[in-house]
Amino acid sequence: MTIDELAEEIIKLGGREYSHPFHKHEARTFSFRGLPGIPNCECNDRPPELHVQVWRDFQDNEGSVVFEMVAEGGGEWLKMEMYTVKRDKAIDFLPKAQKILSQLWKTYVEHMQNEEPHSDKSKLLSQY
Repeated sequence: MTIDELAEEIIKLGGREYSHPFHKHEARTFSFRGLPGIPNCECNDRPPELHVQVWRDFQDNEGSVVFEMVAEGGGEWLKMEMYTVKRDKAIDFLPKAQKILSQLWKTYVEHMQNEEPHSDKSKLLSQY
């Protein structure tokens, strides 16, 4: 699947293309707003967007797709991403990426809301 073909499919599904400030020459970037059922990002007062970056071919390697969600919760920023998805699998993978990244965000927000302010952080890693 070409970049243009994939871009058309993403737009048909409601993705909005924008010029990413750091990757505008290497990738085409899209966002999906209004993801249902997830907590708001603190800085935007709305649910985080799902971003899709379609990377151009480089040398002999076909470009891949990155699914990303970035949001602020509990005064901390979290960047969640799923990457190196093949272009021809991206449309089928989109609902899975949305579900997984949304669930990660929900879990993070719940953890931040339930965290005790003076909990012993030294025990955190020993729990795993």
